[in-house]
Amino acid sequence: MTLTGAMKDEVTPMLKYRVMQRMPVTDTAGRALFFFCPSRRNYAEYSPEQDFMALFYLFNTVIDDADLRRRGIVCISDARNLQRNQINRKVIRLTAISESVMPFRYRASHVCHPNRFSYYVLFPMMKYIISKDLRLRTKVHYGSEANVLAELETYCIPRDRVPSELGGSLVLDMKHWMLERMIVEGARANISSCPSTSMMTPSADAPYVNGLQSEVASTITKASAAAVAPAPATESKKQRASGRGKGGGRGLAMDPRMAKAVEARLADASLSLYDALVIGGFVFK
Repeated sequence: MTLTGAMKDEVTPMLKYRVMQRMPVTDTAGRALFFFCPSRRNYAEYSPEQDFMALFYLFNTVIDDADLRRRGIVCISDARNLQRNQINRKVIRLTAISESVMPFRYRASHVCHPNRFSYYVLFPMMKYIISKDLRLRTKVHYGSEANVLAELETYCIPRDRVPSELGGSLVLDMKHWMLERMIVEGARANISSCPSTSMMTPSADAPYVNGLQSEVASTITKASAAAVAPAPATESKKQRASGRGKGGGRGLAMDPRMAKAVEARLADASLSLYDALVIGGFVFK
């Protein structure tokens, strides 16, 4: 699954509503962290199926990391302001099914600040849908913000790894994360010997593509071009990345600017995402 392929219709709602995000850090036990804010859902703008597709894609980003597959994942949810029309039984059921088929362990789910609807309606309904194992791994955190942060820390999630929405110090940047995924997926599609690229922690100088989700989606789309010939084994990385192969037939190519950015990043792993894109020829205003 890639942002320019199977997920091309889900990119805009993922970025605009930010219901589900993979966090750029792990907990202190080395497990992947995901943040959910279901009160941001707007099923009038996108379907429950697209909602689940976004979740399934985020879970798939863990599969390539053998260490994360072994350690598992942890989900943190902000249940404040959750309304009845933001809950879909089909999404809950599909999520429970995906938990049983994914090649990693669902270690825990932390539900923070549940409102009355969550406590009296949602949780009882979920008991009949999710597995017993998943129910036992779900922890609910009440009380003040300080109390919830203190409880999360006892589960290997200190304040610096808690999203700012819950009072932590970690600021999530979905646009930056998607641009990073664009680099990773572009490299895998065009350079067979490309090593895995780790996600970068968002920083103050992370590039913003004019601040609009539609422009980020447009930039991601440019990473995919018309079909070209597959590269023979004798061709160099640079030739394969730029799509100037000798063979005929079908294959994938990317924007030449993205190919140059990928090459720069592979040559210097310490290069920031912004600098790699600028070297490639992208202009950010």
